[in-house]
Amino acid sequence: MDVRPSVTEGSLFEAQWENSKKDLESTARKTLGNELDNIRFYTQENEGGDMVYAMEYSCRREDQKWYVTVCYRFGENYIGEFIGVNPYSAMDCREVTMDAARSLRELGKSGKRDLPEGTDKDGWPFPYLHNPFAITAYYMDEEVPPEPSAQRKASDYEIKWKDRGMETIMRSLLGKEDGPVMSSDLDRCESLYIVGWLGDFYRIGMGNSTMEIPADGVNLRSLEDIKEFRNLTSLTVQVRTLTDLSPLASMEKLTYLNLLVSPKLSTLDWLQGMPQLEELMMWGESYPEIRDIKVFEGMDSLTSVMIILPSVKDISVFAGLPNLETLWINCHKNVDITPVKEAGQIKSLMVNTEEIR
Repeated sequence: MDVRPSVTEGSLFEAQWENSKKDLESTARKTLGNELDNIRFYTQENEGGDMVYAMEYSCRREDQKWYVTVCYRFGENYIGEFIGVNPYSAMDCREVTMDAARSLRELGKSGKRDLPEGTDKDGWPFPYLHNPFAITAYYMDEEVPPEPSAQRKASDYEIKWKDRGMETIMRSLLGKEDGPVMSSDLDRCESLYIVGWLGDFYRIGMGNSTMEIPADGVNLRSLEDIKEFRNLTSLTVQVRTLTDLSPLASMEKLTYLNLLVSPKLSTLDWLQGMPQLEELMMWGESYPEIRDIKVFEGMDSLTSVMIILPSVKDISVFAGLPNLETLWINCHKNVDITPVKEAGQIKSLMVNTEEIR
């Protein structure tokens, strides 16, 4: 919910509800296709006299069904959106979503709001509202991903895991306790999160979903299987037993990398295979065996580097990175900070715990 902008959808719903229903149904069928079971629209008058505009629909993929209720309210100074997605009960979804919509009280004075992310996707006709059908499709993709295309099936294959720990992690995230894990199963994995220093459990995640699994039996020893993740753009791996990061050299699409690995790590050469990397976070552990950081030359996409390299005496390479805005580095105590201090593009600079700007 948010304050009403100068151009609102309120009039479109209130004065042209019949047309709005047609636009909504058209977008639903365009976004969800044959997975849309049915859709209906209705209104309810609230205690204050204003209307709650509502629609309900259900979707099906394979044997899983989702029930969705969407409610809108337009007050003097606000837009209220309520989207409920429930895989078990249409009645529960309706009651919870409608109760939330009807309980909303007037917000403060009107003001400007930013457009939601992805406003123009899928022909959505209401720029100040979120597309509920795209949200539903997102949840279905998370729970039951769509079948790969015929072209993708032709190149598909069963993954032969190199590391049993990685296999355990991915089977947990994919919900596949047994049976083959296919290459196409990993196509939707754009973000992977593995934290293994928490004691009795690993915290793992893919996309926006996270879970905890017992550390017993996981024991991630190698990142060799990371080569199977062809669409990975964000990777967090915090496992202190890892010393070989060379498999990461194949991650050409990575834009974000967060690492906490063994202090015995001896090289950063694997960074050469990441031309699109924007953020590098290696702030949780010290890596004293690394002395050569020439690998950063030419990594012009970097906007943020946070790293602890106590043996490095020359950090001037960072001054030549045109898009680098944040540099936090702990390095040799006798380092010359003049080059990075004079680099105007570095807006946030901290060297050896001293915040310079």
